Order: sequence, then C-alpha cells, then structure tokens
Amino acid sequence: MRHTMTRFLAVFLAVAAEIEGKGSIEDRSAVLGRIADAVDAEALRDGPANEVFHNPAKSLATRMSGRRVVLCGSGSVTTALAEFSSVALMSSGLNAAAAEMSEVIRSARALFAPDAASRDSVFHDPFFHDPQLDGALPPPPVRAFVFATESTRGEARRRMDALADADLVVAADEDQTNVVISEMEQVFVLASRVDMAAAYVQLTGGAK
Repeated sequence: MRHTMTRFLAVFLAVAAEIEGKGSIEDRSAVLGRIADAVDAEALRDGPANEVFHNPAKSLATRMSGRRVVLCGSGSVTTALAEFSSVALMSSGLNAAAAEMSEVIRSARALFAPDAASRDSVFHDPFFHDPQLDGALPPPPVRAFVFATESTRGEARRRMDALADADLVVAADEDQTNVVISEMEQVFVLASRVDMAAAYVQLTGGAK
C-alpha cells in the first residue's frame, strides 16, 4: 500500500498539534497546508511523464537498480525514515535493509567487500552464465543511501567518506537550491519520494 508513511505522519502531526495546543487553529492549519503543498509539489516532480533527470523518484529508483540497498539516517528522524523506506522497497522486490549510519559505518568493511565472483568482474558474462556449471550468480553489489535534512546534510556528507559506495538523499534537488522548507516538510517530501521510487522499482521488475 503506497503512501502509508505519509498518511501516518499527517495523522500524527495533526493529533500532536492538537494535544500540544500551541498556536491558533489557523496557525496549525497553515503548517499542515505548507506540508500538503510541499508533498503536492514533490508528487508533480515525481510524475511518470517527467524524465529521470527531472524526476527525483525515478532518479532514486535508477540509482538503486541492480544493487543491494542499505538505507541509513544521520539522526533519529531520518533513521526512522530509512526503516520505513526499506519496508516500502522490499515490498517492491528490492533487497533493502536499514540501520543507523554509525552501524553502517562500523560494518562498512564487510558490506562493501568485493566478491571474487562479482557480476562486475571482467570475467563475468551473465549471458553465458550456466548455474549448473558456474554455480549461483554472485549477489549484486551494495550501495548505501543516506537520508539527511538540510541541518544534517554537511555532517552526513562528511561521514559518507567512510562508505565505499553511498548516495546522499535530501529533499531539495539541484533545481530547488533556493527553496527553503521546514524539517518536517523535508521528511514528508522524502517519504513521498521513496514511495514513488518503490513504485518505479516494482514497475521495472524489482531486484535484478
């Protein structure tokens, strides 16, 4: 079921705002309105008609294609987002796991160790691969995807140096460098993007 986390986040935010009771009803409605506008804008960018270089969800799905995926966050909120993302992607047929970034860094040597029979090897030709003669296909390589907000982007990028193959995933892309949105809006945008990326992964056959 798509957009599950986005719906849960919306309900949680509305209930939390009501319990906390800070600000007027109009102020709280304005916050929810800005979040809805940010998610709507993301949905437009992620639409099927947009080419991959202008479509953050398609770009994310493409970078995950043919990989085992490890998702991680640079804090408690983005780690929770990574955990949700792994469930959404696994339901689409992708090999995806999630962990806090420190755990991924501690396991980096084992995670990114090259396989002697790797499908990236110059000696490996999948067209002529015979499972009976050559054995099972080697597992696809691992790529880490690090979720971050604008406030944690710099730290996350520095820590990514410890990972052999990693991508940074943030709400704002190159076309939005001058767009400033709140941290909560960024979380909603990323949740929506991952849901669409999972749909594209499923449409293209899931794990390769």
